[in-house]
Amino acid sequence: MKHTRKCLTTAFMILICLFAFTGCGQKKVTAYQSYVKNLLDVNYKGDYTNYVKQNKGNETDALALYQDCLSNLANQLITHYNLNTNQSVEVNQTFTTVAAAIYNDARYEVSESYKENGTVCGITLPEGLKESDKLPEPIYTPSTKAEIGDHDENISYEQSIAHLEKYFPGKGAEYAEKLRDYTIALYKKCADYALSKGIIIADTKFEFGLDENGNIVIGDEMLTPDSSRFWPADGYEPGHGQPSFDKQFARDWLKANDGNHDWTLPQEIVDKMIEKYLQAYEMLTGKPLA
Repeated sequence: MKHTRKCLTTAFMILICLFAFTGCGQKKVTAYQSYVKNLLDVNYKGDYTNYVKQNKGNETDALALYQDCLSNLANQLITHYNLNTNQSVEVNQTFTTVAAAIYNDARYEVSESYKENGTVCGITLPEGLKESDKLPEPIYTPSTKAEIGDHDENISYEQSIAHLEKYFPGKGAEYAEKLRDYTIALYKKCADYALSKGIIIADTKFEFGLDENGNIVIGDEMLTPDSSRFWPADGYEPGHGQPSFDKQFARDWLKANDGNHDWTLPQEIVDKMIEKYLQAYEMLTGKPLA
């Protein structure tokens, strides 16, 4: 396998960094950008200094926004993983701490491209999108596949042609078109099937490469909870994050216990992850894993 490429196809808007402010002068755009950034800092970081200053508000109201955000996520985690809290204050406090750790690790920005011209990676998106909103059609956003230790780079479709052309002279446009068409076709077929079984495939990634005969082939696993976001269709509601059948529960625990573990997960966390993976498997196949 050589020159593996990773391609991401997304059907649902899940990033909190996409805001559309169109038809405004630059000063007004900058003011909106600052307001949104400060609002995010309050909700996800508990950092209210700039928000209070800009909006002439008070610290008590700003902290209430933050606490509401933490409580909402903590309750979602407890409900999604079917944990029996028995009205335990300690358990609720623990998950509030987990929620704070998750949000504290969040990285976000008020995207210039979507805010100014309604595009992401050169693709025009509808105005007014909320977190977890469904897009009219899946979008294809390619990236390079970096060497070990380096970061993959998101690129536009046009840039992908140039990138491929550099490695495969005379084949850039052909390979780029095939990768796009294969990715979207695979996603649509599998997403339609999953939805019929009660699972939304919010997004996924495919890794492609070339075999010895120059044929494009899948270079890694595909459409598993390791490389996709699986959401339960029952209860789906745009405007906030969704429960999922993936390894996020383990990530959340590691973040909440940063520096206080040896990378060995508690058995309860392991069991919950296995339970969610098995639940997704049974929903998709209609039978338990033998």
